[in-house]
Amino acid sequence: MAKTTAELVRAALEELQAVGGGQDASSSDSDTVTSWVAVVVADLKARNIIDIPNANAIDDAVFGWLVKLVAEWAAPAFGRATDHGRVGLYESRLMTLARIGGAHSHELSIDPALQRRGFAGWNIRS
Repeated sequence: MAKTTAELVRAALEELQAVGGGQDASSSDSDTVTSWVAVVVADLKARNIIDIPNANAIDDAVFGWLVKLVAEWAAPAFGRATDHGRVGLYESRLMTLARIGGAHSHELSIDPALQRRGFAGWNIRS
């Protein structure tokens, strides 16, 4: 079942140990992480790592890695430096999911721009 942005924010706050044990996050903490969600999702798409078209319908296969990535980028706001080695690992995992199709279930097809129009076959004369 797809996950929502609210679930992503909650999980990232737990990853950052900003909440736990059934506690509610402060609105400022939630707002901080929520702003990072938009930035990270846009960056992942711009760099062709993975496209998450709807942040309120995040594929389960992607969710865990995205939680870790968002938490890592938001870490400085919670008193911890961003570990760029981890960022690279999480992005690599997301890229792999995008490439093998674990992140979505679109069928493969030929791009219409690559299809020849009116092709009648090869004309080979010997």
